[in-house]
Amino acid sequence: MAEYMDEHQNFQDRWQATRRLTDSAGIRYEFLPATNLQPGYASIFNPAKYSAAQVPIVNANGTITPTPNFNPTNGLIFNGLNGVPLNLTTMHQSFWAPTVGFAWDVFGNGKTALRGGYGITYQDSPYQTNCANTCAVNPPLIQSLTLIAPSFPNPIGAAVKPASAPNLNSEALNIRPGQVQTYSLSLEHQFAGDWLASIAGAGNIARHVGAAWNVNQPLPDGAFDCNPIINTGTVSPYLFSPYQGYGSINTTEPGLNAYWDALEVGVRHPVGHNLFLSVAYTWQHDLSETGGPTMFNNEAGPQDVYRPGNDYGNSYLNVPQILTFSYVYDLPWYKNGRGWKGLALGGWRYAGMTTIQSGFSLTPGLSVSHQGLATRSDYAGGSVVGPKTAQQWFNTAAFAAPPFGYFGNATPGSIPGPGVVDFDMAVYKDFHITERNMFEFRAEAFNAFNRANFSGIQTAVGTRNYGQVTSALDPRIFELSLRYGF
Repeated sequence: MAEYMDEHQNFQDRWQATRRLTDSAGIRYEFLPATNLQPGYASIFNPAKYSAAQVPIVNANGTITPTPNFNPTNGLIFNGLNGVPLNLTTMHQSFWAPTVGFAWDVFGNGKTALRGGYGITYQDSPYQTNCANTCAVNPPLIQSLTLIAPSFPNPIGAAVKPASAPNLNSEALNIRPGQVQTYSLSLEHQFAGDWLASIAGAGNIARHVGAAWNVNQPLPDGAFDCNPIINTGTVSPYLFSPYQGYGSINTTEPGLNAYWDALEVGVRHPVGHNLFLSVAYTWQHDLSETGGPTMFNNEAGPQDVYRPGNDYGNSYLNVPQILTFSYVYDLPWYKNGRGWKGLALGGWRYAGMTTIQSGFSLTPGLSVSHQGLATRSDYAGGSVVGPKTAQQWFNTAAFAAPPFGYFGNATPGSIPGPGVVDFDMAVYKDFHITERNMFEFRAEAFNAFNRANFSGIQTAVGTRNYGQVTSALDPRIFELSLRYGF
């Protein structure tokens, strides 16, 4: 069982540099080691400890035949044993997280403000992508025996299935928490009484994003990314791996990066004259080398661990443009009415939110017979944009299966997904029984105009529904509710 220590020391100060300028700065020291309670609880693969003289014979079908010098723990190190730290590595444990910021009253009248800041943060749960639990199943800690052709009820006479090259879970000795650098610069101005307008540039840089790399990936073969015979399926790919005697060695490596930049424009009108209005527009670009839709959560590693830069492209989280409107309007009719008209028709409010946004970036996939090690398709040329129909969302001719012995070269996130146009609306009113007791009645419509907002698209070459829409967001939904407050 793994435990995590998390010690912090903070220093922060804020001072009024001038009447119009306020500065702030701080620094945070974090001590973030990961520890294991029991010596020998987990093992990882250390390439420096691997010896080619201790490998077994690897057969074409992926099984192994022991040799006199065979070492079943070749290259493995165990926490707390033989000089190995309890947390397997102490290479990165101390971190500094500075922050700086300022606010400037540009004209000194309190109506125009320029603000900026920069800061560094780290994962809340350090090393959450490490293999403290999964590494406990590496050999020889947990082993299994497979019997074939058993004779029931007496299976003892069954044959033992030949041992296969075992797979390993591991983590790099330079494992460390992910780091996020955040920066922003914004200008806000109040005009025409109580209208507020703002424009901001913002972004972040994510470093040391952990992902599972197969460090035992078969080696390149001449001009090929890997030996083409692997695509035939007639031999084990691990005949051509650098660490013979093992299958995949899935290693958490802190080697990936991600970037996000945005331009944000907004206009707000606070409550007044019966109206609240907010309009926001964001242009953004999210790029990454990660292979999944989340950050710092043990992402899938690169398609080709020897060329991880080939996975750089639009992130799964990339939505280029977002425009939103939100509004609340106090309906003026019978607002001060008396009797049943004031009770039934006065005091109603209309609220809504409108969202218009681009689609998420989608990655060209691959699902064909004998695809070998490739997980993405090849870019075949032409425009990726297609008819955007349910039967063919993008230009399916723009992608094809890669030749034997090669990885797919299509850029991650190169297919624009379906956008969203959504109108949510509500009409509601408070009915007061006493000053503190009231009923609120709400009538709400989500996706009020029942627009078909597609979501899932099949992007894998070779699938039956390649290029087609596979799912959609919710249709129009009406909802009535009554809430009692006291």
